[in-house]
Amino acid sequence: MIRDERPSALLPTLAIAALAAILALPGPTVAAPAGRSAVLPAELAGAGDVLPVSRHKTFIVPRRSTDGVLVFAPYSVDDYRGGWTRSRSHSSRSGGTESLSAEGERSFTFTLNGGSTPLQAECDERASGATMHERGEPAILVPDHTLRCSLSGAGGPFELSVVNGRGELVGTGGERFAVSAISVGASRWDTPAANGLLLRTEGGAPVAAVDFAGKGRVVLARSLQPPGRELLATAAAALLLADFAR
Repeated sequence: MIRDERPSALLPTLAIAALAAILALPGPTVAAPAGRSAVLPAELAGAGDVLPVSRHKTFIVPRRSTDGVLVFAPYSVDDYRGGWTRSRSHSSRSGGTESLSAEGERSFTFTLNGGSTPLQAECDERASGATMHERGEPAILVPDHTLRCSLSGAGGPFELSVVNGRGELVGTGGERFAVSAISVGASRWDTPAANGLLLRTEGGAPVAAVDFAGKGRVVLARSLQPPGRELLATAAAALLLADFAR
C-alpha cells in the first residue's frame, strides 16, 4: 500500500466547494440551476417585500473595514471586517483510491444600517469537504458547513446557528425562529438544487427568506415591524455573507 501525503492542487478549492455545495451556489464542483430562484412559501411569495441584492463585494485578501459590502435597499452592510482564521488540507492515495479533504474557518463582523436602528453581528464560519474516489473517476464531495453569529442592537442579543442548511435564531427573551433550506422546484433541501434559506416563527409562519439565485435577494414579510424587521434583515445579511465561493 502506498500513501501519498503530497498536497494536491485541488485541496485549496475543497473548503470553498464545500460551502458552495451546501447552499447550492456556483463553486468549483457544483452549481445551482442558472437563473432559477428558490420556491418561496405562498405567504411570502404573495405578501412579502422583495429586496434584491444590488451590491455584493468580494475580497481575495481580508479588509480591515469596508462599507457597502452588501446592499439590499434600504439595508447596507457597513464596517465589515473579516478574514480566514484557520485552513488545513490533506491528500492520500492507496492503490487506485485517492482521498482529499480540506477545511477552513473564518470570522467576520459587520453593522447593518438602513433600518430604525443599527444592528451589529459577530460571526464564525467553518466549511469542510472530503472526497474518496477511484483514480480517473469523478470526485463526489461530502461537504459540511457551520455558521454561528451573535446579533445585537434589536431588543436584546440573539444567536444565529445554522448547520448544513438547518438551524435557529434565538433571543434571550425566548423568541425563536427556525431556519431551513428551500429549493428549486421539488428537489429535496439537502441536494445541490437547494438554493435558499427560510426563517419561520415557532408557530410555523414564514417571515423571511434568502434566495441565492443570481446576485441574491432577501424577502421579508410585510407584517414585520421594527425592531424585528431589522433583526431578520441582519440574519439574512449574515447568511448571504456566509459564502466562500463568491
